[in-house]
Amino acid sequence: MKDRNFSVKAAAAKLYMSLSLYMSEFASNEGAFADKIKEPPTGSMNRIAAAEWRRVAPRLYDIGRITPRSIIALHGYCGAYAFWLKLHRQVKQLGREPSHRADYSELSSVERQEQNFVKQLARTFGFFLDDSGRMNLDQPLPLESKQRRKK
Repeated sequence: MKDRNFSVKAAAAKLYMSLSLYMSEFASNEGAFADKIKEPPTGSMNRIAAAEWRRVAPRLYDIGRITPRSIIALHGYCGAYAFWLKLHRQVKQLGREPSHRADYSELSSVERQEQNFVKQLARTFGFFLDDSGRMNLDQPLPLESKQRRKK
């Protein structure tokens, strides 16, 4: 167990450094950021999360809802979406097999919690989820400044 905890911490540190370098590289160079935002940070995402990044990031950039500093939130959304999709597929599979009802119930609960997390992250950028569980890029919500809400 000790080795597993070490590997998780090492992976988290590697991811943090990767994202920090990614953010700092573009924080002072808007042109480079615009060119590179289409591709996820290398080696830090699975295939599904990277595909979602490629779908979402250019649109968020085009409408002014992402900056180098919000990369971590986008990374979180894409990773959470990929994890939720994997859970969703497992729940659908278990739901077809009567012998797995107990597993289905438990996994279904975890899936709903993860989907709520994905929703929260999508709202960070001003979007709801569509029927497929992905960020609905066709209907951005108006973003209000904190000062306007206080009035």
